[in-house]
Amino acid sequence: MKDVIKKARELALDEIKEFGTPPVALFEVSLEQGQVLAEACGADKDIVTLGTILMDVKLGEAKSLGKKDEHIKMSADASEVFLKDLDVDDGVIHQVLQCVNEHHGTKKFGSIEAEICANADCYRFLRPDILMVFITGLTDGGMELNDAVKFVLKKMEEKHKTLSLPKAIKDLRTHYATMKEFLENGVLKNENAQYYKWTTYKQIINKKTSKIVYFNERELWWMHIGLNVGHEQNGHGDKFLRPVLILKRINRHLFVGIPQTSKDKIDHEYYYKYKHNTRQLILLLLQIRVFSSARLHEKLGMLNKEDFIKVKERVKKWL
Repeated sequence: MKDVIKKARELALDEIKEFGTPPVALFEVSLEQGQVLAEACGADKDIVTLGTILMDVKLGEAKSLGKKDEHIKMSADASEVFLKDLDVDDGVIHQVLQCVNEHHGTKKFGSIEAEICANADCYRFLRPDILMVFITGLTDGGMELNDAVKFVLKKMEEKHKTLSLPKAIKDLRTHYATMKEFLENGVLKNENAQYYKWTTYKQIINKKTSKIVYFNERELWWMHIGLNVGHEQNGHGDKFLRPVLILKRINRHLFVGIPQTSKDKIDHEYYYKYKHNTRQLILLLLQIRVFSSARLHEKLGMLNKEDFIKVKERVKKWL
């Protein structure tokens, strides 16, 4: 069975690599929690392992074909062919297919293993850290933050109703209530919604810290500067963006940056005016600070060398 499980995992990860969904973190957490629940329930761990590995094996392909609602059937059909090709016992195949077909919890569970797989799937959408990975994937795919939150709330409700095992209920029910309150009343409705949205989006950005962004001094970037305090500069839109000049590269993770604005300012040593593509922009020298490269969103261009030298001289003069 170890060889079958190994090949099933390889198949699932190949599908994720090709189609990009579900995110690996979601795949891994349901696999991990499935084993914990199987231990607690005295269930067949091998069946649960195969069930959690294969239950969404065709989700990515189904989405790419515009057939997301058919992904369970597609996953079950593919799993059956895969297991038969490996000469797996018919009884085992039957049990694994129960796990795949019933993992959304919309049918009466045919076995404890199927119930475990359905509950393990709930960890993908009700555990806060994994939930943020899910939201990140949605926003990276082009979905606006508000739309992503609404979609997540729908999935959370669906998975909350699926919870049936005591350990899963104990692990996740409090998280469900907390995250629902935060997303529903904080991000979407609260009068200070922008602060809640930035708190949510900041967690999304923080998930990207392992991603290497290549940047150099003198470059101009759109950056997730966020929503800040008092007279500190804020970003705009759902992604809280503002242009920034990379003044000094500290390492691949950090840099000294200067935010900029298009709003006209009085002549002052704290402001440096320049033209970019015929448009006048102003570097806010007094807002200089260290930023994480994870905040970088999209490169805008380069500041010309003459202006860059003058900016550095201006900064040295008053710092």
